[in-house]
Amino acid sequence: MRDLSEPDYVREFLADYFQRRSYNLQHKKYKVLLRWAHFALTSEYLERIGHHGTYTFGRLQFELENSIKRHDRLTIDDDYGPLRDGKIKKPNAKGEKDDEGEFQNSLYTEK
Repeated sequence: MRDLSEPDYVREFLADYFQRRSYNLQHKKYKVLLRWAHFALTSEYLERIGHHGTYTFGRLQFELENSIKRHDRLTIDDDYGPLRDGKIKKPNAKGEKDDEGEFQNSLYTEK
């Protein structure tokens, strides 16, 4: 059975998804900070439940950093398309022999 997936398109879709997710998380972080600031000014129970706000903010920041890292990693072009289409040959450990019998296109730079 042949695989009909397109890694180039999937990578682009995932990069767009994580970019949108980072925008949503930034907005949510802003809203949490606004609520927390209002709560800090108006509540008398801040010392008792302050750790919950710190935990929530830390979790949001962690998710935001992960989304940004994933977006950055997925936007890099890995040149998979030409390799898949046969325009570029996949290198192997020894390479291919040329007319003189020496290996070319080797993974190793030393001879």
